[in-house]
Amino acid sequence: MPSTISFTGTNISIFLLIRRLFQIFGALGFGTFLDWSRFNRRTRALSGWVVLFILVNVIWGGGLAFERKTSRDIPSPRQDIFDPGYVGHLFLYMFYGFLDAMWQTYTYWLMGALSNDPRKLAYFAGFYKSIQSAGAAVAWRIDALKAPYQAIFGSSWGLCAAGLLFALPIVWAKINNSNIHREDYITASDVGINSSHDKEQEQEREREQRVLNDA
Repeated sequence: MPSTISFTGTNISIFLLIRRLFQIFGALGFGTFLDWSRFNRRTRALSGWVVLFILVNVIWGGGLAFERKTSRDIPSPRQDIFDPGYVGHLFLYMFYGFLDAMWQTYTYWLMGALSNDPRKLAYFAGFYKSIQSAGAAVAWRIDALKAPYQAIFGSSWGLCAAGLLFALPIVWAKINNSNIHREDYITASDVGINSSHDKEQEQEREREQRVLNDA
């Protein structure tokens, strides 16, 4: 990643610390908004999508200004804490961490809003993490092949924006104010499955009915 070749070791350590802190703030803040009962769930889903889409393009757009100054052919500036421009780059890195946490929070919140079935949710989460891990492996390989930084940056930005656009129809069509369905309340007897306890109760009622009839 550009930070490892553009800054000193001390600077990278500070960047990583600040990034992780802002990931905490991003997850807490956006998660609180998504669970805010003042608005119905569909409104929160659509509003969250709009906020995330705007921030993806604003923050990645801010990163473009930095990215234009870097290249595999340009010697590393090895910027340190007291060098000019440090604060701007620090804020950029902070917001990247903030955005990352918001993205993850929205993704898992969206999965939870689609179903109450633990098995189905496990499928969703497993599929998401598999795609995420595969993407990370591809990104590391592309970097190892010495692809231009601008190409890596552009593809990453494009995938984030395209992912949100592909998710919009699901958010629009599938997120309702409640995902409680009839199957959430179906009992074993409703589907013809009687437990031993149910059978005992049924037999007891039959015995009571015979006693009443004999009387």
